[in-house]
Amino acid sequence: MQQTVRQKSLPLNNEKWARITETAEAYARQKDAFLVEYGHVKYLHYLGEKRKLRDELVSAGFVSPFGLQARQWKLALEDALYTLERQWEAAVAEVKEYLYRHEGLTDEEKHYAFWLLYRHVKHGRDWKRIRAVFTGEDIVSEEISDGTCAGWQWRTRSGL
Repeated sequence: MQQTVRQKSLPLNNEKWARITETAEAYARQKDAFLVEYGHVKYLHYLGEKRKLRDELVSAGFVSPFGLQARQWKLALEDALYTLERQWEAAVAEVKEYLYRHEGLTDEEKHYAFWLLYRHVKHGRDWKRIRAVFTGEDIVSEEISDGTCAGWQWRTRSGL
């Protein structure tokens, strides 16, 4: 049988509590700033390459305007990007439900739309495809994997 060990600590003095509170507030403000900055569609590709954005900020000499240490703003950045990823995943799931029932699309258009929204089990979602939906970029597929469209050249301007 396993027992729970209770760890006791001394009460925090007012100065230490104030520093913890200030750090938590600065973290929340920094995360909010990252959410506003990188919530735009043009930054969607960073959701698949979170480390790349962090490395770019480090090489640019980013300093938190809220006074956070480097390890703290990096955690806030990671937290913000995961929050954005969850929000986009929820939006994609909702869009898929509408696509199933959309009567104005042909089967080929639905197939192309699902290909744009496809999430690979091992490699994750291709966020560049999702970005293309909003920006109108041309996405050319060498092959759409179910076999019925193999070799077709699809473009986002195909009427979606």
